[in-house]
Amino acid sequence: VSSEGALLRIDMQTGETVSVPTRAVFIYDILYEPASSALYSLGVDGSGTTALRRHGGAGFETETVIDRVEWEDLFASLAFDPSTGLLFSSLGSARIGMWDAGSLALLKFPDTGRVPRTLRARDGLLFALARDSTVAVWDEARGESLAEISLFADGEWAFVFPGGRYAVSAGGARHVHVSV
Repeated sequence: VSSEGALLRIDMQTGETVSVPTRAVFIYDILYEPASSALYSLGVDGSGTTALRRHGGAGFETETVIDRVEWEDLFASLAFDPSTGLLFSSLGSARIGMWDAGSLALLKFPDTGRVPRTLRARDGLLFALARDSTVAVWDEARGESLAEISLFADGEWAFVFPGGRYAVSAGGARHVHVSV
């Protein structure tokens, strides 16, 4: 069965494929939130605008634009933390958007100082892989940076904590230079 649209819903009982209404021409990240039966998508419409959309209703027939940028931001990412009910997006290149998934209220998240590309959230922690290959770990509720993790090509690693403290793997010290 062929269908039109950038999103398709497959009925697992019948195998029927149905188009989900959306203005997006193509979608490159989706996230399903089972508690509210909402589907979130990041996609680009015909004008080149990239938008974070929430699809709701029995067949996801309603579409709400939550956030948007006027260009193709193909590296943006979505994350949802079921323990806090917070939705995160890196749409917009140099920021992290944070929403209460129930009310869709935009909440303040601090400037990360990096360009986040991939987000993961779990148990009150947000992990943001930046364009420079570092991973920042954030406390979601306080918006506080807990650590920055650097992974090196030789398999070694370093954790840098606020205030300058750090921890390294057995051979990781050769990658860390400290000045006082």
